[in-house]
Amino acid sequence: MRRILVTGLTENPGGVESYFINLHRHLDHKKLKFDLIKHTDQPLAYEDELKAAGGTVFFLSGRRKNPLLHYRDYQIFFRRYGSRYDGIYCNLLSLANIDDLKFARRYGIPLRIAHAHNNGDDAVGFRRLRAGLHRFHQNVIDQYATKRLACSESAGKWMFGNHSFEVIPNSIDLSRFHYCGDMRKKMRARLGLSDHTLVLGTAGRLAVQKNPLFLIDIFKAVHNRFPDSVFLHLGDGP
Repeated sequence: MRRILVTGLTENPGGVESYFINLHRHLDHKKLKFDLIKHTDQPLAYEDELKAAGGTVFFLSGRRKNPLLHYRDYQIFFRRYGSRYDGIYCNLLSLANIDDLKFARRYGIPLRIAHAHNNGDDAVGFRRLRAGLHRFHQNVIDQYATKRLACSESAGKWMFGNHSFEVIPNSIDLSRFHYCGDMRKKMRARLGLSDHTLVLGTAGRLAVQKNPLFLIDIFKAVHNRFPDSVFLHLGDGP
């Protein structure tokens, strides 16, 4: 059995977490086990499901909150457990912090995957510092990541610059979204919508990468033609 260490997941069941759990549910857990590193004292999204499949979740201090404790925790963890892993799978929104890849290389983890899930850094705070670190690590990422993946061409180019990468589309299990007339009736009643109202909706993070303001422009044109229509958005963000 191969064991992979996973980083970059949070307590929020957002896009990265949904991507990973969809991947996890379609793999043979007798052949592949995932352990996770987290930097929050809250449960990760889908943490119970990952543990039930045989995974272990390790809490290590985050760099921003306490840099000294962060590096101490990483040193202890990788020295103690690094040799057990066949690979590390790092889900990244930027290259401002690639400590997971650096320690994985230092302690001999052979497969080191960097997966780009973003085409711009919208993190709050330390913008200039983060941008500088991103550019620096972009120039040396091939020294730490043995495989580079991206959710799109734009994400790969922004994350990895001139280095090669492979695009892996965010697959969706379509069977989960089969039409259900009963659910349609229940949700319309709950939201106070008539059976004839045209309902358009989206689910996603309210951030510049998702281009949410463009959806408003589109719906304005729709509403001009179909006054009995509403637009629903599920999600939050900066």
